[in-house]
Amino acid sequence: MAMATSERDLTRFDDAQLVGLAQNGHQEAFAELYDRYFDRIFDFLSRMMRNRAEAEDVAQDTFIRAIRSIDRLESGNKFKSWLFTIARNTALNRIEREKRSRPLVFADDDGEDVELDLIDADRFGSPDEAAQAEAMAALVWEAAAGLSPKQYSLLDMHLRQGLDSAEIADVLGVTANNGYVMLNRLRAAVEESIGAYIMMREGRRHCPELDAALTDAGIASISPGARRLVRRHVAACEVCQEKQAEMVSPTAILGAFVPVQAGPDIKAAILSNVMNEWPGNAPVSDGGASAAQVTTRVPVQTIPVAATRTAWYLTRAFLIGAALATVGVILLLLALVNPFGSSETAASGPSGATVTFASEAGTPISGVELIVEYVAPGRDTPELIPVTTDENGRVDLAENGPGTYVLRIQSLPPEYQAADVSQVSAFTVDDGEQLDITGVFRITSN
Repeated sequence: MAMATSERDLTRFDDAQLVGLAQNGHQEAFAELYDRYFDRIFDFLSRMMRNRAEAEDVAQDTFIRAIRSIDRLESGNKFKSWLFTIARNTALNRIEREKRSRPLVFADDDGEDVELDLIDADRFGSPDEAAQAEAMAALVWEAAAGLSPKQYSLLDMHLRQGLDSAEIADVLGVTANNGYVMLNRLRAAVEESIGAYIMMREGRRHCPELDAALTDAGIASISPGARRLVRRHVAACEVCQEKQAEMVSPTAILGAFVPVQAGPDIKAAILSNVMNEWPGNAPVSDGGASAAQVTTRVPVQTIPVAATRTAWYLTRAFLIGAALATVGVILLLLALVNPFGSSETAASGPSGATVTFASEAGTPISGVELIVEYVAPGRDTPELIPVTTDENGRVDLAENGPGTYVLRIQSLPPEYQAADVSQVSAFTVDDGEQLDITGVFRITSN
């Protein structure tokens, strides 16, 4: 018996059933998947790109890539993580290619700023908690926007888009266990880093001693040194401990930000363009323009308003981008996936990483014995690699290539100590990427 695929019936199907239908030629099934996930993809991309026209372009590219490769998706149950992987990689490639500063807000259809720090008060258990979250929201968004795009994308997918650790592992191409560990470390590091930032900005208003300590140290912005100073002060200050205990979790606030929505005409226009890519459909002539340009790909005779608005977005985005080209990064939060202060640079040549160990005083530490758990792309079993830092405190992992690295301290030179010798650092190296990671591993001299 043929399966009914009416619009009403399709809403009851799960992702795997819809993927199976789409792979068997049912366009309506893919359209249902589009309707199910477009709003979440657009919200995710709006905060990644912080530009409405770019978010529309990348959303369209995401679904075009998905419709072209749906036949190669082996497990329909993984459609969500597969789709977000496409969206994340497409966005990161665009961000890396353009290498420009991105504002904290962007303009909507009417030219008004889209407030990205609006809170959904219903996500909190009491009016007081919601009010506190609203008061802290601007600081939390400012801090989150200062993360690297790779780090922010993982937090957004988990906290705001609902991907669990196994789905995040699918996105990163690592094992479920590694995904769980990396995500928990990232959450904990973000809690600590954003919490320190809030205490530096707000806590000092309630604690004269903290304000004096920050002033005497000449600290005006967040940094590893600022976080250490705040952490040491809070550990010895009852006033700050009480203030910090009253704070709503920064990750809870981040997860409660109101989604950014696309206009219904834009959503329909992109769907029309995406369905034109269905296998067997005659291609729509776009005059040689890029497939990522929504303006030329929208069928003008069908949806003229959408095309006009999107062209206006692109013009406005260019002007805003020019005005903001000199705006620096407001906040840099270092060492989130790992406790190092890391600097990521894309480079030609082999993929890999170089890690430098230093004490909190900044002295390179030679003779640190480590075990590196390296998982190559597409593999589940880690390769255990013993390494020791050289006279400059460095270990060179460049020859291993792309994959996931987890570093564990085995022993330290006798003149050094660590609060937790079992502490670890985890990071992922993409294909063609070289990382140069330098910082502290919470190591002090005896």
